[in-house]
Amino acid sequence: EKNIADGNSPLRKKQIQVAELLLSYGARPDAKDTCGKTVCHYGAGAMATDMTMEVVQRAAKAYETSYLFNQEVELAGLTGNTSMNGLRGIARGYHYSTGRRAVYLHGQGKQVSVKPENVKLVDPSTDSNERKLCDLQCRLGTVSLLETIPSNRADVAEFLVNQLGASIDIQDLDDVSARSMAMMGIAELVSPAASIVREAARKQGKVTAKADRRKCANCTKPEPLDNKFPECARCKQVRYCQKECQVAHWKAHHKKECRELASKAEAGVKLERPPSTGMFSATINARTGEKHMLGKDTDGFKKPANVAVGEQFYVKCQGGGPNMPIMIYDETRQCNLSYPPGLAGFEEIRAKIVAEPAFQGRKTYMKASFDSAGVCTVYPTTAALKRW
Repeated sequence: EKNIADGNSPLRKKQIQVAELLLSYGARPDAKDTCGKTVCHYGAGAMATDMTMEVVQRAAKAYETSYLFNQEVELAGLTGNTSMNGLRGIARGYHYSTGRRAVYLHGQGKQVSVKPENVKLVDPSTDSNERKLCDLQCRLGTVSLLETIPSNRADVAEFLVNQLGASIDIQDLDDVSARSMAMMGIAELVSPAASIVREAARKQGKVTAKADRRKCANCTKPEPLDNKFPECARCKQVRYCQKECQVAHWKAHHKKECRELASKAEAGVKLERPPSTGMFSATINARTGEKHMLGKDTDGFKKPANVAVGEQFYVKCQGGGPNMPIMIYDETRQCNLSYPPGLAGFEEIRAKIVAEPAFQGRKTYMKASFDSAGVCTVYPTTAALKRW
């Protein structure tokens, strides 16, 4: 997998043929070297070529059913030759050209080639692989997709994400995933590979947001994406699609829990004043390049002029990795601060950011307020989709 032969050279074709031959004899697609790396790390990483990616594609396909290799299996579901159903044998290698696995039949003295869906384990305890080949980690916890961002290998990232279905959320030993790396610093602005990962995150977010839509607390009807259900005026923690549902749920359940939910929501989390760095910060829209200067860190730790003391207003909370500050600001940018890790409320806010699928775990909106002493309180339980 480390050979750099490429193009349509005879060497490239021979290397692919060798890979297919090895897989047909039962070579393990997930075999690791002393660094814990697989064929995917070498063939679909920073140094990948068209040839090595073809080898990885074949290995990934073989890996899907590699748990069958050398196991006692039984043939089932065959329609062309039904007399073979129920026969048992030992599963052998994978033939990429036909998409079949070889099975050596007991007492028959012969080997047959069968589609994986027609082969079942006699002992199902080893059924299926937990992860895809491209999601296996090396000793440092790294997957091959992580290598594509700093090396700007958009072609490899596209292959891993769109063809092999690589996960963008597997973290290495430093808690860095492809998703978090694609959202941070200069990578977010200039890396073509990061753009592939962000697009995957966007699509994933849309699917998750649709699946995780809030529901009517009574009848469980999903909330429309473009129109929010009215919420309980007291606790603001449950929503209803219609008045009848609110009345029915109040009598059956919500009357007992409303006060407690309201108390938790009202408590909020008091923020500490961030230390001054003497630096200016800005939010940048990666799609349009639009910038919003936020001023010095501590200058923005104040109540907006149009908000009364104790009045709640929405702030946007935008963050990256667990070791990066969270940008918190209101619509007018009068209240704005860079909130670093380690301060009170950081983890509570970040948990809501990460949990917001519609924004791919990058931002969320929640309510905040300032008391007469200038102390800011945020209310994570009010985290919601876009508010301005």
